[in-house]
Amino acid sequence: MKLKKLTAAFTAATAAVIPFYSGNSSLLSLSNVSAEEQASVSPDWIPTSFEEALEFRNTYGATHIGSANDSDIVCLVFQEKAPDTKEYEIVNTDALPTTYYHKVFKDEETNTAYDVYAFKKAVTGVPDFDIKLLCDKEVQQVYHFTSSGTQIIENDIYSWLPDCITEYEAYIKENGRVSARDDLVVFGLEYAAGTRYKWTEADKSYTSNLKHYDTVDCSFETAELLDGGSIHRLEVYKAVKDGNAKITYNFGIIPDEGESPAEQTLIADCTVTDNAQKVTLDESYIQDAIFKKASYSLYGTDLTVSSYDIYDKFAESKSAVINSQDELKKFLSTYLKEAAIKNFISVYDESFFKDNVLMLNTYLDPYRGRVFKHGSKGVQYKDGKLVIGYTSIVSANLMRTSYFDILQLIVPRSEYKKSEVVWQNEEKLEYDLKRISIIDEDTGEYIEIPYGTALDLFGNDMKYIEGSNPYFKEVLTDDGHDIELNEKYLPYGYELSKTSPKEIKEYGNNNADIVFRVKKKGPVYVKFAIDRVSTLTSNIFKNVPQQGFKPVVAESVEELDKALSACFTDEFKKKYFYEYDDEFFKKNVLILNFMVESTSPRTIGFGDVEFSKDTISVYYTMPSTDFGVCNTDYLCIMQVVVPKSGYEGQKAEWKCMGDANGDGEFGIADLVTMQKWLASSPDAKLSDLKAVDYCNDGEIDIFDLVAMRKKLIEVHQLDAPVTYGIEAQYVRTDGYISGAKYPQTKLITSAEELKSYIEANKDKYNMKSEEFNDAVEKYSSKWFDSNKLMIVVLEEGSGSVRHGVTEVTNKSVTINRTVPQVGTADMAEWHIFIEYPETANISDKFSVKFYNTLLD
Repeated sequence: MKLKKLTAAFTAATAAVIPFYSGNSSLLSLSNVSAEEQASVSPDWIPTSFEEALEFRNTYGATHIGSANDSDIVCLVFQEKAPDTKEYEIVNTDALPTTYYHKVFKDEETNTAYDVYAFKKAVTGVPDFDIKLLCDKEVQQVYHFTSSGTQIIENDIYSWLPDCITEYEAYIKENGRVSARDDLVVFGLEYAAGTRYKWTEADKSYTSNLKHYDTVDCSFETAELLDGGSIHRLEVYKAVKDGNAKITYNFGIIPDEGESPAEQTLIADCTVTDNAQKVTLDESYIQDAIFKKASYSLYGTDLTVSSYDIYDKFAESKSAVINSQDELKKFLSTYLKEAAIKNFISVYDESFFKDNVLMLNTYLDPYRGRVFKHGSKGVQYKDGKLVIGYTSIVSANLMRTSYFDILQLIVPRSEYKKSEVVWQNEEKLEYDLKRISIIDEDTGEYIEIPYGTALDLFGNDMKYIEGSNPYFKEVLTDDGHDIELNEKYLPYGYELSKTSPKEIKEYGNNNADIVFRVKKKGPVYVKFAIDRVSTLTSNIFKNVPQQGFKPVVAESVEELDKALSACFTDEFKKKYFYEYDDEFFKKNVLILNFMVESTSPRTIGFGDVEFSKDTISVYYTMPSTDFGVCNTDYLCIMQVVVPKSGYEGQKAEWKCMGDANGDGEFGIADLVTMQKWLASSPDAKLSDLKAVDYCNDGEIDIFDLVAMRKKLIEVHQLDAPVTYGIEAQYVRTDGYISGAKYPQTKLITSAEELKSYIEANKDKYNMKSEEFNDAVEKYSSKWFDSNKLMIVVLEEGSGSVRHGVTEVTNKSVTINRTVPQVGTADMAEWHIFIEYPETANISDKFSVKFYNTLLD
């Protein structure tokens, strides 16, 4: 039967001109062949109209050989892209075959023509022949044929390689999207036209064993260009040398600049043998896996823990294999709140799990603001495990927030073997980014660089450097490799490696790892000791200095005796310093300090000792008297012994860990100072950055504040406050009450209590406003089944002052007052409703803390 006229079109025809040729023959100009010269057309599969030619192309591609009685006929259909300006010619071997039918069908609106050429094999003596197509005298394509009698058989690559949409779909269904045949490797690539999502080749590392052979567009052809639709493309590679090679294609957004993470990866892991005549593929890869991610800002409202605690709780990656919505909800409930869970699982209904398995893995940005893109690196069964390779892209720009990511891999259920799943990460640098690392040659670990020394360490050309080992610098030219270290500013005891001081690893795209290797000159083993003596003990002091005891650095018995004699009796010196004799000072230096402790006999302790070229800094913990004093003061004799091999004449300084305000002690006042400094309060200054760098990462941030709080609790043996998420409403309820003191707090645990509170205070404050009624409407009996409410009442001298709750614990709330320089003169009272879970154990000594933000 005749082919039906096409009524639908999906995409633009973007294939190269499909041409044909044979051996030596006379040239037939297609435009010179009239309809009268054509033989009568009997096979109904030979196109006799433009529409049928178009359908032929989408069904058979460029060539088709008849079957049964028509097996001696081959039909070729190709598109003349500009028939009015280009001269197309066909060449075939004399009389092999003869021209059976020739017709050109043109669409006038699009100036597109399809040339239909049919040949009939009449001679049986010569089996092989070629057909070629020329355009402007240049050969465009060659097709090779053989024959058995008069039956025509195509014996070139296109006898099995698709060149149209119908053949493409059948081939991919049978062979998969990555396949090999003889010495060829074939990739089937599909993507939406008109979008930034494309398939791209990952690298050219395969070129010594394989070369790119051909690109074939199998997309659905139409008479005119259309927006959208689908592209179906084959990329073909040919073996050239025995050996192993890997070809990788990644699918993802093609960016304007920078790295593009892959959502899907196709890998041909090839072994070439038989003098490059055979390619064998590693079949352990899952080619149909799809990679996705969901990102949640640490300062958003989707996560179950606050940004303060997330690096303690979620830094370690957790993975899972999910087979149902219930399993998915259970996994997500550890990390996400209910609304975020609902949004996450909306794309994974039960019908999804019938055909697929979902692999999950959590990822917390270790650079705290540099990683926000992840992509697939391939999925492979290896050593009995399913290994999921992925890459995390380190950005050149440090973001103001970091992210908690949930990585997802969708695997067809038919391809999952229920094996153990391993996620393997490979970091990748963004374009134009240099990562500069200073690594201990012996351990392979990053070394700690003193905070704020990067300019001295690298020189002034590094003033735009970011990070703290590893450092990051965006360099738009490749001269960023000239970075050198000034050894003078390395941490005490380190020097550049003598064997391999600097290594540069370039990855392309003007990015690189620049690694400096350093080596310790030798360990300095420092010993600590504290003797505690009650100040009530007789015959201790010869003279108590008014300005306190001065630290001592002694290199000999004489120096020690001289330093002690000014304040202490001979009996005291003999009792507590008899061990420090001439034999001791042959190998050691003694660093001393004396402190009087009033809080308890066991709360002063050592922190760390930091060496530099000029200074030995001894960090210790000295608690303040925030929590009371004991009956007896104690003189603490703090002793640090340094081997002479590690001492270079440095002066000694003693610094209190956690001493943010510079008073020499560590207490609540330091937490307040630290919190105000983090909030950029203009009147807050830190006395010593190292003293508050509890995370020891060279950066002062909220995580150090959390560590300080934990240490303070440890020193004073207090119960840790429990921190909750912030859910608060702010309602202005004016009503001046003479003699009232503010702030006032009231804990409400039921709807009846709230009603009673409003009834008791409705004449004191404005509780009839629409804003107030809207605020309290939600606090029903059902709400109080799982919550409780803290009411904080404030009075301000100006109605221009605004409030924001910044921290909520079971012991206190912290409120930021935003104060304009010039405010209105009206008094204002406020009710702040702060919501707690019903399980919160609210302290009887609940307090309200404030800090101010002044507006310009």
